[in-house]
Amino acid sequence: MKAYDIIKRPIITEKSVKGIMEEKFYTFEVYPSATRTNVKWAIEHLFADSEAKVSKVNIINVKPKKKRMGRYEGYKSGYKKAIVYLESGNIPIYGSEEESQASKDSNNSVGSKISSMVADSILDDKDEKK
Repeated sequence: MKAYDIIKRPIITEKSVKGIMEEKFYTFEVYPSATRTNVKWAIEHLFADSEAKVSKVNIINVKPKKKRMGRYEGYKSGYKKAIVYLESGNIPIYGSEEESQASKDSNNSVGSKISSMVADSILDDKDEKK
């Protein structure tokens, strides 16, 4: 299994951004059968250029939530979440420092950066399926 198959996407919430800023932990959605050692290997492999060294990984199974649309009921899909603590290095979720400096200069929002990253990953997934 490839590292890109194990790590699906970063989870960007208020709590996860606070963790990045203060406690140096990152949150990712991972493949459902991924283990802690798989996640650790994938993070260190994907972000080898930023010299990220993982100290601890916590895995959480997020249960599906019940949702209603009028009288119809259904469930959102559940997923597996990994919280990755680093002992050294960093993970450039918002891009490199040069890109973040350029975005500050041109007044681009973080949301547009993330949406462009998501769009790129969707296009990559479509290319892989062909």
